[in-house]
Amino acid sequence: MKKFDIFYTRTLNLLKLYGLGILILLIFRLITLFTFGSLGELINYKSELASSFIIGFRIDTMVMMYGLALPLLIILLTPIFELLKIKTKNIDRVIRIISTIIFSLFIFLSIADFYFFQQYKSHFNILVFALINDDTTAILKSVWIDYPIILITILLSITVTLLWKSITYFFKKDYVFLKSGFSKSIYTTAFILLFALGIRGSVGLFPLGEKDLFISDNIFINNLADNAIFSLKTAAKNKKTNYFNDNISTSLKRYGYTDASTAVNDYLGTDNNLPANVKLMTTTRKNEFLENNKPNVVFVLMESLGSFYFDLHSEDLNLLGSLESELKNMIMFRNFLPKGPRTIHSLEGLVFNNMQNAPISQTEYYVKSFSSANAKPFFDKGYHTLFASGAKLGWRNIGQFYSNQYFNHVSGNTAISKQYKNVESDQWGVYDEYLYQYLFDELEKTNHNKKPIFAFGLTTTNHSPYDLPSKYKPYSLKLNDSIKGKLIRSQKLALGNFGANQYANDQLGKFIQRVRQSKYGENTIIIATGDHTNTELFNFSDAELFHQYSVPLLMYIPEKYKQNLNINNKTFGSHKDIFPTIFNLALSDAQYLNTGNNMLDSVNDSNFGITMSKYIFNKDGAVILGRNKLYYNWTDNNNLKKADTKTIPSLNKLAKKANAFEASMRYNILNEIKKK
Repeated sequence: MKKFDIFYTRTLNLLKLYGLGILILLIFRLITLFTFGSLGELINYKSELASSFIIGFRIDTMVMMYGLALPLLIILLTPIFELLKIKTKNIDRVIRIISTIIFSLFIFLSIADFYFFQQYKSHFNILVFALINDDTTAILKSVWIDYPIILITILLSITVTLLWKSITYFFKKDYVFLKSGFSKSIYTTAFILLFALGIRGSVGLFPLGEKDLFISDNIFINNLADNAIFSLKTAAKNKKTNYFNDNISTSLKRYGYTDASTAVNDYLGTDNNLPANVKLMTTTRKNEFLENNKPNVVFVLMESLGSFYFDLHSEDLNLLGSLESELKNMIMFRNFLPKGPRTIHSLEGLVFNNMQNAPISQTEYYVKSFSSANAKPFFDKGYHTLFASGAKLGWRNIGQFYSNQYFNHVSGNTAISKQYKNVESDQWGVYDEYLYQYLFDELEKTNHNKKPIFAFGLTTTNHSPYDLPSKYKPYSLKLNDSIKGKLIRSQKLALGNFGANQYANDQLGKFIQRVRQSKYGENTIIIATGDHTNTELFNFSDAELFHQYSVPLLMYIPEKYKQNLNINNKTFGSHKDIFPTIFNLALSDAQYLNTGNNMLDSVNDSNFGITMSKYIFNKDGAVILGRNKLYYNWTDNNNLKKADTKTIPSLNKLAKKANAFEASMRYNILNEIKKK
């Protein structure tokens, strides 16, 4: 064959590979649509749905052009290979091998992304890197148990074999280019230009990027346009830009501020020139009763405690256990949100008010003590302060870090296991019942020593792979047809998930009952909430966005501490409001960081909830921040609908306040870090 005919043949083979790749990525997009999409809702978004496939095609093209860049480079370098006496068939074989590896990698990533979407209702995002910093062994065990790894491996092996055979078949036929020299130049130039255009993804001023995924006010449609490879690239970029940045000026600019004082004024609704760090501090009212009757306070952050599970609870599908009978003795807020999507995000937000997406426990700042730590007001008032978890204290370096956050004592699975005989545990730590036993014993011991206790407990059991203690006798767990029809995971996994949720709630209920009925019941406040929810069993439409993320806030308050409370359990809030509520409930004349509102004072009408620094909710509706804001109003049952234009100004006001809150909290943490 002539040299140009060889070039022509190989470039046509690349076009075949491009077509195969586009088909594969389209199949995964269709799988995403029919597996996770709410077709009844999407019928109202026909034009946007079509646009998502058009943008998706452009994104898929960009991905394929990057994937085929190395084979094209080899083709363009063919004259050099010929000078080196490398045979044409060997060059073709190298191109086939590289192409097979690239396509296999794309398919593997698309499969992994499918299961990531199943768990987080999003393509790969920055969380995929957060998982690397988690307990790797525990995660791998969960993956092995929760997902059909053997079946996936077999199917992937078959797919790779078919890919190799298909790509080999593509390269069997030779083509002859019968045009003039001028035509050859036109063909070569056009091919390279179109290839470059495919890599750029756009003929406009800017290349195709993350901003182009904003097609609709429907979140799923925007997600549908993306694919595994492009989303992983975006996640890597966001990881680089969202790493822990200790520059205050840069951080403020991210929120549109040049100085911290203005941000704090916008957040608090003040108008003064006091230093930002001074304005952010506030003090509880002086209360002689509290000074003479210091209550014990036990706060429990529960693994995967989601609000919508309370709605699924029934006699047949018992998801509450003994907690059900205790709810009548408690105050419950359902319009409530967690700090973030992972345990570490919510934990750092609640331990020392870190509102950054980057955890600090694994940075060089883990040795610092933060004056914004929520144990400090108790520590300053003479409380014994305890952090206790069923988890391993090496997880996320919490053992070393929290020892510096005004806790007198930090205990994990090792200490708890040593204290009791025949302790059972799973890969995440000791089961919840042993943690609660430890908390009760510490409460008893501290009170015996004539000191009140502030205890921060972190549970772990309600986590995949959903193992439970051998002696636990579960309540009824029967799935009705309605729930079966909504499941996107196997019934076996669903029963494991529901069983772990039941166990976690049952142990919390037993702990509250034990404390309430003991001599400590009249002077012990117990607060519990979820670190995040669990959404792996069901799909959620845009209308159900709040249900997807919300967690409950549960409060047991002895009667004598319910003085002058003004409770509206319909009010909105999030993790930022928990400790301002606890401080005002339990402490007299105590200084603390003003992160939010007192949930037990409904006179304050400015309450709002925020999660992941992105989703903001209040009584008027919701705003989702991003390159373009999305606005929603409420319908019945805390469902959402597209906002009417009349309410957008009030929602923009909400977004401004939430943005100022994030800027203020980030400033506070960075300012703390800068202190010597």
